[in-house]
Amino acid sequence: MAYVKRHPTNDLKRSIDYIKNKSKTDELLTYENLLPSSDTNEIVAMMNQTKDAFKKSGGIQGHHFIQSFKSDEAITLELAHQVGKEWCDTFLSDYEFVLATHKDKDHLHNHIVINSVNAKNGKKYLSNAKEREYVRSLSDDVCKEHDLSIITPQKTEKNKVYGEWKYQKESISWKDKIKNDIDDSITQSDNYDQFIEEMTKKNYTLRYGDTYKYNAFEHFDIGKRVRGKTLGDAYTETRIKARILNKDVEKKTDRLFFEGYYFLKAVPQKEIVQTDIDLSILESANCDDFISRMQDKGYTLRYGDQYKFNSFKHEKMKQSIRGKTIGSLYTEQKIKTRIERNQTLIKQSAHESTIHLDAHTVFSKRYINNKYTYLKPTHLTPLSDNQKAVIQNKRQLLKDNQLIAFFKQNNLREISEYLTFKKDVDEELHFVVNQLNTLGSKHKELLADYTNQPHPKLKQTIIDNAKKHEAIKEKYTALNKIRADFRSLDTYLIDKQKEKAAEKKQDKQKEKGRETNDSGR
Repeated sequence: MAYVKRHPTNDLKRSIDYIKNKSKTDELLTYENLLPSSDTNEIVAMMNQTKDAFKKSGGIQGHHFIQSFKSDEAITLELAHQVGKEWCDTFLSDYEFVLATHKDKDHLHNHIVINSVNAKNGKKYLSNAKEREYVRSLSDDVCKEHDLSIITPQKTEKNKVYGEWKYQKESISWKDKIKNDIDDSITQSDNYDQFIEEMTKKNYTLRYGDTYKYNAFEHFDIGKRVRGKTLGDAYTETRIKARILNKDVEKKTDRLFFEGYYFLKAVPQKEIVQTDIDLSILESANCDDFISRMQDKGYTLRYGDQYKFNSFKHEKMKQSIRGKTIGSLYTEQKIKTRIERNQTLIKQSAHESTIHLDAHTVFSKRYINNKYTYLKPTHLTPLSDNQKAVIQNKRQLLKDNQLIAFFKQNNLREISEYLTFKKDVDEELHFVVNQLNTLGSKHKELLADYTNQPHPKLKQTIIDNAKKHEAIKEKYTALNKIRADFRSLDTYLIDKQKEKAAEKKQDKQKEKGRETNDSGR
């Protein structure tokens, strides 16, 4: 799966420095097109020379593309990097650009910063709705070539940039996030210049000084500028300078209280329903058993041919929620498939005492040195069926190695151990989700009490609740990362069993053929 977004940039150096940040990527995961140098200052100078040569130095200086892959997608850093290169080559081959693959989040993603002017014909990059749709379709085509899933982007509310919409969708005020970052930077700064430096580290562009009537802040991911006075009187340039001089007043407990006050929230209902379904699937022998177990948990289900979509409604929920809304794995057909797959693994565990883990040698020495050429040539020449088969085989072996590493990392040697581990993880996640939901609900009650009657002890309770929520949220994230591998692991084990059964059948046929030949003599 790959989601594509783009925004213009007028600070090429800052954008390129950001995507080449060593904490997010490394030099082996970067690529420059039509740029003989990897030094940021030299790259910017060369891009500016291109603009000067065609007398197009004004206006937008460049564009920043982001290609994101789903966190549970079976994709490696190297493949993500290769997909990014192939995608860029389809529509940016005549542009100077820098590509970097980031690994700092739970999902892999590519950043591409391009010069706004075409290096060959001097035309400026045209950005409109039609162009954005075209670029996304090219990304989809490359993903399909590599057997990666495709996503159709959801429509955001009118006149809202993606970042702003995202924060609102998650019940987080984007303005509160900016205020939080400003407050944090004030406590870390001894003067205004240092404050600007701290905000820049947090990926902000600032407007300040005599050049502008009002100071303003724009976050790199949100993509929307807001004036300091819009955030409140405490966020104008004059007040920020005064607050820096008196930063000791900005107490740490107040900062913790602020974060807890704004950012703590209960778990969405669909995640609670999701964990209930996952557990019921693992416990069920068939679909009827699954329905019975969900009903025991307090759910009313809609399913069968009389309904277009399956849905779930807990007795404590006001409205039902569709399976496809929870996720693609929660439709009626997918739930049936998952139950069948789990039952196949249970039967398999009765016959197979040990999981045979044989890692494959896939990469040449050249690949180990991170020359990303093992999948496909960088030039887009048609591949023969044999070349495609070789590429597909290498990709499958790469996936196998990732899954084998998972088994070894978690010390799993038998299928029965894997099934137990899988259930333990889902049960723990279910417990953690309920904890987060309880803490979120408690937080709302505490805030309501504090609003009606502020009290230091109550304030401290809110801070403690926020700390506890943050610690459990980290555990929730870690468990979700493990869970993301289960679907691929199930398929891997079943496929390996099928391969083994096919080999045995083939051996028997060969043995039978030999016996027939011997008797004929």
